[in-house]
Amino acid sequence: MNDEFILDLTQKQFTFGQVRAVAGVKADTFRNWLKRGVIDIGEKTPTGRMLFSGADAIYLKMIVKLVTKFSVSLDTAKTIGIECLKRVAEIVTEYSGPKIDKSNVDNYEPVYFLISEASEVIKIHRIESSDLRGHVLNLKFSDPNFLIPVDTFFWNTQTQLFNLAEYNQMEARRLEMFDPLGGLTAQELEKRYKEIFQDREGEDQ
Repeated sequence: MNDEFILDLTQKQFTFGQVRAVAGVKADTFRNWLKRGVIDIGEKTPTGRMLFSGADAIYLKMIVKLVTKFSVSLDTAKTIGIECLKRVAEIVTEYSGPKIDKSNVDNYEPVYFLISEASEVIKIHRIESSDLRGHVLNLKFSDPNFLIPVDTFFWNTQTQLFNLAEYNQMEARRLEMFDPLGGLTAQELEKRYKEIFQDREGEDQ
C-alpha cells in the first residue's frame, strides 16, 4: 500500500460493483433503488457508466446495515445515513485527511449513535465513548433502542475504499499505457482495454 496515496471521499471514482460489494447489497436491489430514485447517489459518465464517491459508499453501507440488521425502514435508514456522513465530514476535517491511524491520535474519543424509537419517532443521540456507559444504563428498555459505533464503522469502511481507490489508480495507469499520446476517446480506450484484459465487471454495466 502506498503511504502517500490520498483518498478523496468526494471524488466519483468507484464502480457500481465496487460500491455494491463494500455496502454488502445485492446487485438487483441496488440497481432497483437507483432506478426508482430511492437513493440519490452516483453520477453517469459521458460513456453512460455510473461512478460513485467514497461518501456514497459509506452512506449506502450504513443504509444497508440498518435495514438488514436492525430492520428499520428505508426512510429512517436514509436519515441516519445522512447523520453518519456529517460525522464522517467532522473526522476528515478534524484530522486533516481520511487516512488516519486512530490508535495514534491523542485524546481520540469515538462517537456512537444511540437510536431510540418511541411512538414511531426516531431520535438520534450522539454519544462520546466516555459518556457511553451512563447513557446505556439509563435506557428505557421498554422502547426499541440500538447503538451504532459510527467511527468504527467509518474506519473499517474507509480502509476498504482506500484499497479500492489505490487499485483503480493502478488500473488507470495501465490504461494510459495503451494511449500514451491521449488521442483515443474514453469509449475507444475502454474498448481497447477490454479487448486485452476482458471485462471483469460485467455487473457494472
